[in-house]
Amino acid sequence: MQFKSTQAFIFEAVDFKDFDKRVVLLTKDFGKITAIALGAKKSQKRFGAALEPLTQVVASFVQKPHQSMVRLEECNIIQSYTTMKSDLERLSYGCYFLEVMATVMPQEEDASGQFSFLISFMKALEKTKNATALCRLFEARLLPMIGYEPVLKHCVKCERKIDLLENALQFSTVSGGIICQRCTNAKRIAQTLNISKDTVQYLRRMMAKEKGLSLNEKHIRELKQILPSFLFYHLDQEIKSFDFLENVIGNSKSI
Repeated sequence: MQFKSTQAFIFEAVDFKDFDKRVVLLTKDFGKITAIALGAKKSQKRFGAALEPLTQVVASFVQKPHQSMVRLEECNIIQSYTTMKSDLERLSYGCYFLEVMATVMPQEEDASGQFSFLISFMKALEKTKNATALCRLFEARLLPMIGYEPVLKHCVKCERKIDLLENALQFSTVSGGIICQRCTNAKRIAQTLNISKDTVQYLRRMMAKEKGLSLNEKHIRELKQILPSFLFYHLDQEIKSFDFLENVIGNSKSI
C-alpha cells in the first residue's frame, strides 16, 4: 500500500454505490487516475466543494497493488475558478479544455508538462475577453505537444514551399496539412477546407508560441473550421463539451 499526494484537477465526480463517489482526476505526477471517495455521497463534510469539476486541488490517496482505482483520502482546494464557473461561456470552454486534456493525458504516468499547460489556459480563461480566440490558441499549441502538428510549411502533396503557393489554399484533415490549388484540382482530394495563406502563417505563429500576437477575427473564424476537426480526427473520440459549445453557446451568440 502506497500513500501519494499530487496536484490535480477534478474532471468528474459521480455517485458510486450507496455512499461513495467515483472521481476522475487529472494529476501532475500520475496523469489521469480514477479514485473512490468513501462516504462522499453520504456526507459533504469530508470533501465538500473540493470534488466539484474544474477545481484545482492537492489530492492525497492510497494505492493498493493490482487495484484499478485508488482510494481518495483528502482533497484540499488550491483554486476554485469562481469567475469561470459563474459565466456559462467561460464554464463551457473550461469543460472543453478539461475533457480534451482528459483524452490526451496518460494513465498513471508523469504528466507535469500537460498539467502546467492546462493550468496556464485555465488561468487565462478566467481573465480573457475573447474565449473563442483563446480556445483556438489552446488547440493550436496542444497539437505539437501530443505529436499531431499539421504540415504548414509546404503542400503535403507536391511539397512546394508555402512562400511559392497562391493565397487560396486547402487544408486536409486526412492528409495532415495544407494542399495547394494545383494539387487539389489535379487529384480531386475529398474532405478539404478552405484556408488562406495568411491564416496558415498566423497559425504557425500561434504554434510557435510567438508573444504579442494580435487578435485577428478573420483568422480565428477560419481556424475554427480546421483546428477542432483536425484535433478530433487524431483523438478519434467524441468530445461532448464541444457539441455543447457549438449548439448552445454558438447559437446564443448568433441570436
